[in-house]
Amino acid sequence: MYVSEETLLLPSQQTEVPARVSHQTRNGKACVSMIENSEVLSLRHVYNARSLIPAKFSHTKVPVLDAENRSQVITKGTELGVLHEAEVLDEVIKDTQEAK
Repeated sequence: MYVSEETLLLPSQQTEVPARVSHQTRNGKACVSMIENSEVLSLRHVYNARSLIPAKFSHTKVPVLDAENRSQVITKGTELGVLHEAEVLDEVIKDTQEAK
């Protein structure tokens, strides 16, 4: 998963960063996935949050925390982590909808 547009990260805050999924194959199919929390290696004290990613390749946002006391810019193309296919259980979705 990669950053899809340059984004300003405010100090000591979480920011929703636009992201996209890279295709494994030319005919790859989008699936619901999960990204584990990890450090963004290209920036100091910046971490992405564990997130459930919808079944689409673009127009997705990933929460990113800038733990520094200064603003930083995360650039387009920065790797946010590796996606792992997730299984969505219908019962959980129904319970969530009924609670609303």
